[in-house]
Amino acid sequence: MSTGTHTTVNVHLQPKVTVEALSNIITTIGGRYGCRTCGLMGIDLHLTGDVGDPYELANVAGVKNA
Repeated sequence: MSTGTHTTVNVHLQPKVTVEALSNIITTIGGRYGCRTCGLMGIDLHLTGDVGDPYELANVAGVKNA
């Protein structure tokens, strides 16, 4: 159930962060601001850095759009 409020969490990562560490960060955020039963409540995840290909993300499970 949405309360209509939004929380912004800004995390600045170390240059050589691993996928495992990033997964742990997201799990930690989800434990604090999400719900184990209903998910992360439509969280928006913004990553900046090297240019990537957002089209390859379009078919990844759980991605609404990229």
